[in-house]
Amino acid sequence: MDKKEYDDKMNLLEPATYRRIKKDPTDKIVRKMKDLIKSTGITAEQQRGLFVQAPVPPRIYGLPKIHKPDVSLRPIVSAIYSPTYKLPKYLAKILSPFTGNTESYVRDSTHFVESVKRIKLDAEDMLVSFDVESLFTRVPVKDAVDGLRQKLIPEGLPEYVPDLVEYCLSSTYFSCKKDLHYRQL
Repeated sequence: MDKKEYDDKMNLLEPATYRRIKKDPTDKIVRKMKDLIKSTGITAEQQRGLFVQAPVPPRIYGLPKIHKPDVSLRPIVSAIYSPTYKLPKYLAKILSPFTGNTESYVRDSTHFVESVKRIKLDAEDMLVSFDVESLFTRVPVKDAVDGLRQKLIPEGLPEYVPDLVEYCLSSTYFSCKKDLHYRQL
């Protein structure tokens, strides 16, 4: 794929999903994140480990979907060294004991195969697969955070975690091309 074709295909920023913003919000996001983290029960030493020294805006790029006829691009936002880069890793450690506790949980493809082997199908049964387009831009943030508050705080999740998760999920912005910045709606 040549540069022109790539640039044309990267014009996938749907107005219903993304809005162009006038300036880089990195500094504002860092300030708000610092205030939010300081209001938690996280120790000062742990707090220092949650901040990136010289944060940069997340960057979008496209990976070709070579299995599609028109070789469309899958948008990937690289958040390496972004303001919230270290925070999701911290939250994942806290949330990990709460995962895998439901019947519908699938650990990996091997676990899926083991689960499917036990299913008895009738002749009229049909296997259906759904391809969710733009899955992560469709996650209802408020519902996800409300679920954490309602289901996991009673099970021992620290009360500040839902606020930090909400901040990570709602501070989604990225830069593309030279100095164009977008926010996910």
